[in-house]
Order: sequence, then structure tokens, then C-alpha cells
Amino acid sequence: QQAYPVGMIMSARRYHKGAMNADPASIERIEMAAMTDFYRAAPGRLRASHGIETRQVEGALCLVCRNFQPALMFRRVLGLGIAVPATLDAFDRVCGFMDRFGEPYSVHLSPHAQPAELSAWLERRGFTRGYAWMKFVRLCSPLDAHTDLEVRTIGPVEGDAFGRVIVQGFGLDAMLVPWIAALPGRENWICAMAFANGTPVGSGA
Repeated sequence: QQAYPVGMIMSARRYHKGAMNADPASIERIEMAAMTDFYRAAPGRLRASHGIETRQVEGALCLVCRNFQPALMFRRVLGLGIAVPATLDAFDRVCGFMDRFGEPYSVHLSPHAQPAELSAWLERRGFTRGYAWMKFVRLCSPLDAHTDLEVRTIGPVEGDAFGRVIVQGFGLDAMLVPWIAALPGRENWICAMAFANGTPVGSGA
């Protein structure tokens, strides 16, 4: 069967100095939980037309979404070798699951993933190294920051504007707006927007 890897994204870490002792495995689990719920939030029609799904395979989270680009956002593997060290058989099953969709995908490999041979296994399958996918960690204490923008948390009423800003900012397909718009007001999500003179100019969750 033809494999379609596009790259191995090395997940770097950036810690807020002195704020906390961040456990790498916990950080990975948080991202995996967030992405699982994001895929669950996809509207039914979009889910059906683009085969949007998640699958746990050998402790790794496989995210599948056909046709949308870029692959490193919508077709990727998270957490490989984090919960338990990956075996070569487990690694083959993870890649085999993703290969069967016939589209490029990425494997986000944490520097803490085990065994150390994972990088070599990926390269032997034709993966190439991509840029570091960074995670920033800090406590929830107030941040002393100054800006001319109005920054505030939002709810479902502003979901459409939230989705449009992200789609435009990342150059994504406009069909993704309703999916991203489902996040504001969703349980366990905190969504924020930045406004310049009342105009939405930034979004984050």
C-alpha cells in the first residue's frame, strides 16, 4: 500500500520561566484531549463530507480530515511514544491506519517520546523533518500586558466572527468557519478575541 507521509513535526517546548514544573506527558494529554473535542465539534454535514474522525491507535491519537489543507493541521498523529514507549509493531499500526486514507499526513513527535529510535523509524518510512510545533505553558495567574486592542473572552454569539478571523489568518478553506465557530461557548473551551476599534482582528482558544 502506498504511504503518503509529508513530514515529522518535532514538538518543541517553551516554558514560562519560574511559573511551573510542566510535565511533558501532561502537556501532550491536554493537546490530545483538546483536539479530540475539536473534531467532535465538527458540524454533521462537514463531518460526513470530509470524513472527519479521531482514532486512538496504540496510545497515539490519529486525526483524520480528508481534503482540507494543510495536512499538518488536519491529518496528524499526536502522542506517539508518550503514554508508553512505542514498539516497531505499534508504530507500523499507527502509520498503517493513516496510510489507508491516501492523503499526506504528519506525525508530531515530542522530544520526550520513546524510544529514541522513533525518529529513525519515521525517516525510513519516507518522512522528512518539519519545523518545530511549539507549545507555550504558563500558570493561569493574571498577566500584566498592555495593548491598544480590546481583548476579551467571547461566547456563541460571536462564534462566526471568531471562525472567520482564524480562517483568514491561516489562509484556510472558508468551509471551515462553521466548525471553528462551534468552539466559543463549548464546554471546557475558553475562546478570546482581539478587537481594533470594534473590528475583530485576532482569535485564540
